[in-house]
Amino acid sequence: MLKKTKALLNSSAGLFLCLGILLGLGLFSCSAKQTTHQYPDTKILKRGNGAEVETLDPQLIRSESAGNVARDLYEGLLTEAADGSLVPGVAVSWTYDPETLCYRFDLRPEAKWSNGDRVSAQDFVRGMQYALDVKNNSPYRELLNSIIKLEAISTVELHLCTKHAVPYFLELLALPVSFPRHAVSAAKAPVSNGAYRLSDWAPQEKIVLTKNPHFHAADTVYFEQVEIVTTEDPASELKRFLAGELDITVTVPPGDVPRLKQQHSEALRIAPVLNSYFYGFNLSRPPFQNKPELREALSLAIDREVLADKVLGSGEQAAWTLVPPGMPDYTSPETKYANLPPAQRQARAQKLYADAGYSADQPLQIQLRYNTSTVHKKIAVAVASMWKQTLGVKVDLYNEEWKVFLDNRRQKNTQVFRSGWIADVNDASNYLELFSAAHPLNDYAYHKLEFERLLESAKTASSERTSILQAAEKQLLDDHAIIPLYFYVSKHMVNPEIKGWINNSLDHHPSRFLFRTSH
Repeated sequence: MLKKTKALLNSSAGLFLCLGILLGLGLFSCSAKQTTHQYPDTKILKRGNGAEVETLDPQLIRSESAGNVARDLYEGLLTEAADGSLVPGVAVSWTYDPETLCYRFDLRPEAKWSNGDRVSAQDFVRGMQYALDVKNNSPYRELLNSIIKLEAISTVELHLCTKHAVPYFLELLALPVSFPRHAVSAAKAPVSNGAYRLSDWAPQEKIVLTKNPHFHAADTVYFEQVEIVTTEDPASELKRFLAGELDITVTVPPGDVPRLKQQHSEALRIAPVLNSYFYGFNLSRPPFQNKPELREALSLAIDREVLADKVLGSGEQAAWTLVPPGMPDYTSPETKYANLPPAQRQARAQKLYADAGYSADQPLQIQLRYNTSTVHKKIAVAVASMWKQTLGVKVDLYNEEWKVFLDNRRQKNTQVFRSGWIADVNDASNYLELFSAAHPLNDYAYHKLEFERLLESAKTASSERTSILQAAEKQLLDDHAIIPLYFYVSKHMVNPEIKGWINNSLDHHPSRFLFRTSH
């Protein structure tokens, strides 16, 4: 039996519906102090983007900062609406046969690349095949590994089959790894098919995008130009926002939140998000290789409540698990130490530390690496202090520029390092598969046969799938392969003149849905 989904919106109807939603949901409250921004051209949007973008090749993107740009440059078969919901992209309709596990997608005949070339089904085949080719080292190729057949039936018809049912498969088709790939270029001077095209890229400064006149919904795109600014330091980014140099920040320094709530509440946006912050161990070499008790000692010595409430204090939640709360149809397994008083955790940590052969006279000395950010630094300093106070561990802190940090992680030139995960799709497996031995982003060198067996079993399970994933997460946590620290909230400053911003669980806010009004 075929299940069919059709696009209900044409470009004009979509515009009116979008504006209605945005005007209804994009209002801000007023406060005593207003944030003012004056630009000579109101059709220019300036947004902070955090770390330097490592690549604009959609199949090779690894970071959220690069993903933010890619969502402005490209459009997949499906795409995300302003509220994060899944809607038709280049595909106007599709069918799915649950018996054969096959999809058929019908593409928009009017879809074009930014150079005027037609977007074809073969472009999507090219993109996904490139990602699946191991020699290209696509960081997210594992997401597409279920595909067993990929064929362009015609210019506007794509046929795709999977080897097992994937509940969230359509969500994968809105990710950069599934974006179409132009026959000529995808990296340094990309030809794009989304709302914007690349105009300029000044490394460590900004990326400039201009409106793509060939985009099928170009008449609904308000901003003619988007400047995506590298802002690795949240404190400096906030200063630029308050000075009127940015419309949107990628984050907000935690210590400034109370002041901003008082003085700039009309601009401050805080919301729940599916995002976990944790520390990773390098399990491929000493001192943490085959030392789960030592890893457990370091985990228990950290007071997560102090981190969440005192060091951060913006609504973050202390974490003892990997998968964040709010994940649809999933609840993480309980951990035995989460509800213990801090004193009991510390006593257990001290015993494990001593059992591992360390003491005040022979302390553990380790390196803790994090990428440049005042927030990451505050957390690292606090954690190092807790380890020193509770266990006597000596910690050397390494603050590294983003690309250097990623290279050190990939090459396993690490001991303990900052890590985190922002959900790609609304499914717990998206977090757990990161620790599969074959995953390109398994910088932890975690490998456990029982964990692999559970992940593989979950791929073909139906009613038992949730319990299997819970067992896999419990295995990971019992092995102390990571140290969960806290669950994020999204924190942004948004110019009150900017409308169309809708909080969503993935914290995605493509520029095509934003517009400016007088405050």
